[in-house]
Amino acid sequence: MLTALTRFLAVLSLLVIVATVWAAPMKWTLGGYVQARYTDDQGEGAFPVATDIPGTFRDVRPSVLVRATDEEHVFLQFFFSSPDGNKVEVQHAFAQYEAAPYYGRLGLGPVPFGYENPITSAALVTTERSMASATLIGKTALDRGVYFLYQPSSVFIAKPAPGKPGTVNVELGLVNGQPYDVGTDTNNTKNFAGRVGLYIPKGEIGVSVISGKGVEPTDPTTRDRFGADLQWRPGPFIVLAEYMRGKGNILTTGSSTTTGDALEANGGYVTLAYRPLNADGTPKSYQVYVRGDVLDRDVDAAGDYFSRATYGACYYLNPTSKVQAELENIKDSRNPDLDGRITLQYQIIF
Repeated sequence: MLTALTRFLAVLSLLVIVATVWAAPMKWTLGGYVQARYTDDQGEGAFPVATDIPGTFRDVRPSVLVRATDEEHVFLQFFFSSPDGNKVEVQHAFAQYEAAPYYGRLGLGPVPFGYENPITSAALVTTERSMASATLIGKTALDRGVYFLYQPSSVFIAKPAPGKPGTVNVELGLVNGQPYDVGTDTNNTKNFAGRVGLYIPKGEIGVSVISGKGVEPTDPTTRDRFGADLQWRPGPFIVLAEYMRGKGNILTTGSSTTTGDALEANGGYVTLAYRPLNADGTPKSYQVYVRGDVLDRDVDAAGDYFSRATYGACYYLNPTSKVQAELENIKDSRNPDLDGRITLQYQIIF
């Protein structure tokens, strides 16, 4: 049933998009970002935090964003990124039909879950996502599918500003339920993903859910996720918080792996940032922040935890590019010799 519905919506969306593109010229724009980074893991005998990205000096996620619009109804987006600086991955490739405040999307794009997962790393306050986001969602934060968005006051990908208090936005998706770098759907299993957000004064609160299964035979587990998030931006302050819980995940940190339908994990983070304002209301060139994030990898196993306190500061060279320094204090039951990490990053957005 779901397969038939997906195919029907795909054909219908393609017909609408092709007809509109044929009738109107497209306007193309090019953007992207590069993050040059130095890291130093603290603790003798500890194995690296990021085992998939070796090296102390590295170019992280050089990315190119291509957009096209007919300035009326049709929007296309392609996002090419290299997480390790070597292999290029296609992370966004979707067509979107826009009849504001309603949007229909078909293709590979961000799954509507929480605040931190759908945005690119260039939009984060910290240099990396929380451990809860990276573990409970990870590469399934991007997926192929059919999406419906009701966005009366905001744009889903960037979330540039909160909408009118009391306004509700809705994001729904029927997706493959597998990592974005997997090109085939081997068992036609479909996952449902959705988020409902409510705008509050100077911010937004939301609840999210993912329900489905992984891809057999490598991950035949149930994949259920629940999350709640908050974004609040009063004056020069930013408050970001998320809680998420998941069941049936494959959890990997360093050299340890656990799997099983009965496995449950939960965690989250709170980020507090301060960027003072000039007399005219524009932000100054520097920002300081602190984040606490935790992850209980198995709620039924005592002592399987990760906790981290992050302290950082950044200086904006222009509205979009910045230099950044972070100090992390880490306690990891699977990597007990790891005390923390120092990160220096130079980010350029073009």
